[in-house]
Amino acid sequence: MTKKRLPIILAAAIVTIASLFAFSPACAAEESVEDRLDEEVRDKLDDLDYSALEQWFDSLDEEYRQSLGGDFESAVNALLAGEYGGDISDFFSLLLDSVAGVVTGVLPSLVTIFAVAILYSIVSGMSSSFLKKQTVDLIGFVCYAAMVAVALARVVAVVKTGTETINSLASLMNAAFPVMLTLLTALGGVSATAAYSPMMAFLSGGVAAAITGVVIPLFIAATALGVVGHLSSGVRLGRLQGFFTSAAKTILAALFGLFVTVLTVKGLSGSLADGISLKTAKFAVQSYIPLLGGYLSDGFDVVLASVVLIKNSAGAVIAMMTVAAIAIPVIEIAVTSLGFKLVGGLIEPFSDGRFGGMLSSLSKNMSLIAEAVIGVGVAFIITVMLIVASCNSGVV
Repeated sequence: MTKKRLPIILAAAIVTIASLFAFSPACAAEESVEDRLDEEVRDKLDDLDYSALEQWFDSLDEEYRQSLGGDFESAVNALLAGEYGGDISDFFSLLLDSVAGVVTGVLPSLVTIFAVAILYSIVSGMSSSFLKKQTVDLIGFVCYAAMVAVALARVVAVVKTGTETINSLASLMNAAFPVMLTLLTALGGVSATAAYSPMMAFLSGGVAAAITGVVIPLFIAATALGVVGHLSSGVRLGRLQGFFTSAAKTILAALFGLFVTVLTVKGLSGSLADGISLKTAKFAVQSYIPLLGGYLSDGFDVVLASVVLIKNSAGAVIAMMTVAAIAIPVIEIAVTSLGFKLVGGLIEPFSDGRFGGMLSSLSKNMSLIAEAVIGVGVAFIITVMLIVASCNSGVV
């Protein structure tokens, strides 16, 4: 019986000794942990499909593309290598250039409105000389209509810019979420992925649709009431206009407040559960697989670390892309709103009060578009940063 078992024992001993030599520190030293990690990162990047993100990246202005690294892959690789050349001073320089460009585009409209107000002031001053009051009123109506036409042209441009930006952010979300969720799933973030998926679909679809389908029409209604309400002192529509403005702001606050709250609670709870499961799996591999458990656990750590590096770097680049996407639209809205307030204040001492009131009303309503754009961008950045923070604790 002993002789029959001897070949089996010898074979088992040979396999064990060979395994020990194969995974010995001396052999493993031939390839450092850093080299293995770099190789894993390159392999994972090659397997990842981020073509949709590259296409969206190409839609940014040339200056912002160059400040972010030229293209999505280059920006991610620069962050992974610790060689990212982005500087906050460069970004602020781009913002200042954008402000200058927007001011140049808005200034002709503001100058035209100011000139119309001065013209009306001069004409109304002649009424005591040779113009009848009815003629002055008619000229005032024509001047008001001209001012409204110029101002509404800027408002339409702002609404178009805001709507296009929100739709563009929705496209960015649809391109980014599959990549980020794939990386999160590769880390074992099953619970976190299940928590994030419906919230991401709601953000890219439901929130964007609610803004373009409800908030924007409320803004248009409030704008129209503000224009008509200042047509004459006999038309009183201020309270109704205030209702539409308040309704739009309430909807925005409810959408973003509820979304961020639910996303944070569900995302963090799912991430904690996945972190515990991942550490339990690593402990089981290390403890219950004889001889090779430690080596398998080390290899497991290298693979997970590579995925974490890619996930965090991609998330950081996506967040910067979001900031670049909303920067110019928010600047345009802010400059237009401040311009209306400035012109309204300048013409108040010498022109009809309804002119300044109309401009002030348009300026206040325009903040709705800015809040909508900023709200979508901030909610998206919070979502990406939560994914970046998820399942990192299970690796370290």
